[in-house]
Amino acid sequence: MTPIDPHLLDTALSRRSIEEADLALKSRDYVSASKILDGLGEPRKLPEAVRGVLWSRRAKIAFETRSYQDAKGFCRRSIDLLGPTLDHQGLSYVQLVLGYTLSALGEIHEAELAVRDAISNLRRAGREEDLSEPYNALAQIFFSRSEYDRSCEYLTESRRLAEIAGRTDDARRILGNLGRVLILSGRWEEAEVALRESLAAQEELGRTIGIVRNLLSLGYLYLLQHRTHEVRPMWDRAADLIDEKDLALEHVILLEYKGDLALAEERYEDAIAIYEEALERGDRLAADSSIQNQLFRRFADACVGLKDYKAAEEWAVKAASLSAKLGDRQEEGSAYRALGLAQAGMGEEYAPSFDRALSTLRAVGDPYELAKAYLAYGLTLATGGDASASTEALRLLDRAREMASDLSSEKIEAEVALAQARARASLGQLDSALAHLGLAEEVLGERARTYRRELEQRLVTEAVSPNNEFLVFQTYVSDGDSRSASIESDLSSLARKLDADSACILLVSDDVVTCEAAFGPARFDGPALGAAFASTFKLGKAARPMLYTDLAAHDDFAEMLRGAGRNAETVVAIPLRFADDIIGVVYLERCITDRPFGRSALNMAVAFAEPLSFRLAEVRARKKVSRNQASDEPSISAQFPSIITRSSKVLAMLGQVSRVMNAPITISLEGETGVGKDLLAKAIHQNSNRREKRFISVNCAALPESLLESELFGHQKGAFTGADRDKPGLLEEANGGTFFLDEIGEMPLSIQAKLLRVLEDKEVVRLGDSHPRKVDMRIIIASNRDLKAEMDKGNFRADLFYRLCTLSFCIPPLRDRREDIPLLLDYFLARYSPADEDGKSVKIDPVAFQWLVEYDWPGNVRELENEIKKMVLLAGPARVIDTELLSQKFFRPDVQGAASERPMGEKRDFSLYDLLALYEKKYIQEALVESSWVKKHAARALSIPESTLRLKMKQYGLKPVPKEKSA
Repeated sequence: MTPIDPHLLDTALSRRSIEEADLALKSRDYVSASKILDGLGEPRKLPEAVRGVLWSRRAKIAFETRSYQDAKGFCRRSIDLLGPTLDHQGLSYVQLVLGYTLSALGEIHEAELAVRDAISNLRRAGREEDLSEPYNALAQIFFSRSEYDRSCEYLTESRRLAEIAGRTDDARRILGNLGRVLILSGRWEEAEVALRESLAAQEELGRTIGIVRNLLSLGYLYLLQHRTHEVRPMWDRAADLIDEKDLALEHVILLEYKGDLALAEERYEDAIAIYEEALERGDRLAADSSIQNQLFRRFADACVGLKDYKAAEEWAVKAASLSAKLGDRQEEGSAYRALGLAQAGMGEEYAPSFDRALSTLRAVGDPYELAKAYLAYGLTLATGGDASASTEALRLLDRAREMASDLSSEKIEAEVALAQARARASLGQLDSALAHLGLAEEVLGERARTYRRELEQRLVTEAVSPNNEFLVFQTYVSDGDSRSASIESDLSSLARKLDADSACILLVSDDVVTCEAAFGPARFDGPALGAAFASTFKLGKAARPMLYTDLAAHDDFAEMLRGAGRNAETVVAIPLRFADDIIGVVYLERCITDRPFGRSALNMAVAFAEPLSFRLAEVRARKKVSRNQASDEPSISAQFPSIITRSSKVLAMLGQVSRVMNAPITISLEGETGVGKDLLAKAIHQNSNRREKRFISVNCAALPESLLESELFGHQKGAFTGADRDKPGLLEEANGGTFFLDEIGEMPLSIQAKLLRVLEDKEVVRLGDSHPRKVDMRIIIASNRDLKAEMDKGNFRADLFYRLCTLSFCIPPLRDRREDIPLLLDYFLARYSPADEDGKSVKIDPVAFQWLVEYDWPGNVRELENEIKKMVLLAGPARVIDTELLSQKFFRPDVQGAASERPMGEKRDFSLYDLLALYEKKYIQEALVESSWVKKHAARALSIPESTLRLKMKQYGLKPVPKEKSA
């Protein structure tokens, strides 16, 4: 501050007191300074010149102790008293204090006028060497206005003047202020140099407040640079000094910065709690000042993070309003950025807020906040789902990334990269989106890795949908004739097309995993690699292809691969199905991160999966045949000759049944109507050690309650009207054999109680009799109802449920074992359409056969049997079942409800190859018939070589139809 003009003080005592007060002010001992000034006596008794100087010092004390309104009043009194004296030095002192005070109160324009008046008075007094402090004040004012370039200019000049005047300490203090401005100018390297030099100077001088401010600023700079490990040590040291010296303003600044750290770490609730404490302390210091202004905007950002968009909007509006009042354009722009995010979150119009944020921040020149605004606007547009908006989002995000790169801000760059990935994904450019995630994953960690996994799943969903362009040509994606190639050549072809480093096909059979084919120099450990896909094998129908564009995002799976000796960085794995079972996996890998598998590779691999599945099924079948031939145990099919199936689910169930057939345990059979529960019950009896005794079946739904009770338990003569003789019940008749209770869920509760006694005591009491009779039979029950659900409703006794359902087997519906349909069709055709005298039996046209196999058969085997009976009768002399004989239920209804055939392009459960084969067989057969089975003529009509025709005839089993005998 300007020294005292001794000519203005009337007494040596006054002069000495003011000098002592100035020394106390310089050492920031405001209590002592105030006491010294009190020693001058009543102000009104002092001369006007002394009073003017006294009020200027009172103003200085009030400003330093954050009593800004008092300071403003004292300054006005001082100026009124010193003005007439033409004391330019005294006036410059109080005008400078007034400038700082008005700046703290947000009256920026008036503050600038006061400081410029101070500069003018210093020049009139010839005190050019004292201009350093007013220039520093002007720099602070322009800093508050977010005019950082001008603030830097004044600080540079202020520092130069301090050095000229020999005030080195002030010059180094000003260097700290310059560092803080350089942070917001985006000149971070210069800022760090300036702050560290200033910190060293303040430590050398032992100036606590200078040390604290530089520590706070350095920590904030490191936070912006994402050097979070260096932030806390700086602020911890600052916190100790703040507590030691009770620095109120610096405490608020520290809380603001700690809240920013919590915000950067996405600890939004912690950030709000910290900001609340800062706001409470800031209100005590100065209401409606830049402290609250910045905190309001920070609250808005934290609420956006919590998705509390209404609260975010309220805080952002308050921040924008106060920013405009204070002239803080940087905070105003940032407030509008937060407001845009809040409005977008609530589904409101957000573009005007973002546009205002960008225009304001461009004028300010804070590259960090401007980059954040570009990022927020771009990300909001990118997640809107509109293609044109996503294109504009990419333009904004490119600008944000360019600015973040100039700042060397990895955090912002990573956030921008993640936003660019979202924008690319919204445009359907999933491969490009994945390519943007590398930096994001390094900096943002799990948040970016989660999005990578989300994109991978989107590619998987697309690959198994009709949008996969390779599925249309899946018969032709492999080299050569897929029927004559080998599994090794198929794998080699696929691996080369996908440019895989290594690949293999895993086969699972009876829970044993082997490597059936391999590509590349690497050796594969089948069981070890199979362990990585154990969960896939168990999923069955629900299993999906797997795409790992970067295994760093899949720790668990990557660890399993490393355990199997794999060094892969990117992987494609496709489950190979046969019927509803997963019989293997085709696995392909690359070992270089910058060559990840993408959309095209995954789509082609999915298209390859079907021919590979057929090939692998053949391999597995051959192995099973070999094992069966080598085994002395009879096969499951041989044990149950009446069960027509090749379904792995049914065979597995029969295997379990075979192990308990002779056990005296109740068996429960579950399944839909028509699946063959009664057939299985008979098969269990016929294969058990009770086969020599009777098998008795009762349908509980077919008999009324009174008759059912009599039929089950029997009766004594005279037990009821019409009981003219003793009659044993069916339970007695089944003694030593098997008793099958079908549709037991329909059994009345009164009879359930009696049946429970039979099961527990092995005794039957006839109606009208009191003498129990011992019985021993195997009980098998069946129901198409959920007995557990019926029990919960009170329709079935709990004690009976737990007694009967000791061991349950569920027979899958026909739609879930579609591979059985061809077998059943052949079986029922042979049963209901024996060959006529010419050896001619009913055949099914290939197209009709396709419809029959694809139908869901809600009535299961019983419905299929009845349908075959009907069509055999309708086949007529041609003895052919074609599509014209099929019921309307086989054809999908269109929107008007009329029947229509399925479009050729619609996805089927059978492959394109099989469908083409049906039509190929049909057209070859027609050509042969038209040419009277002369192969040469038929081949010419089909435009194929005769050798090819012979091969196709053999492949499809085409033979001339025997001529009818003449009468």
